[in-house]
Amino acid sequence: MELVTCVGSAAALRAAAAKGADMVRAGLRGYCRAGTRSLTEEEFIEAAAYCLPRGVRLCASLDQPVSAARFPAALDTVLRLAAAGVSAFSVGDLGLLRALHIRLPDVPLHAAVTLGVHDSTGAGLLEKLGAARLLLPPQMSRENLERILRRSSLDLPA
Repeated sequence: MELVTCVGSAAALRAAAAKGADMVRAGLRGYCRAGTRSLTEEEFIEAAAYCLPRGVRLCASLDQPVSAARFPAALDTVLRLAAAGVSAFSVGDLGLLRALHIRLPDVPLHAAVTLGVHDSTGAGLLEKLGAARLLLPPQMSRENLERILRRSSLDLPA
């Protein structure tokens, strides 16, 4: 079992990494819900330098749709973060998910809850677009969860 911790500050990220988290997930400022505590690009780069030597994976969450005007900046930001050592990205935009899979085929991409996928058809589409993990809404029915597990190779967090 993997221990994934979601945090909202650089201090909380360091604490989670120091206390045994396998992966720490945080929102990337400007690409997550308004009002959500999140980290800047610079804080993610510092966090990667802290986490990597400790064997802790770091996931940046961009869980909101990205407008066409902001798309190039979002893509460039993710590419810089991946180069700095951020090991996974949670993505809430289908176009960005696909573009990242093409540009970073070996980096795990997580389909964010905000994509609204709740059945095996949606899970299959996300898999084709390059998602490796599907983050599910808490109200997911057991029946749909079992169907996704049977029909998809996507990783589903516990």
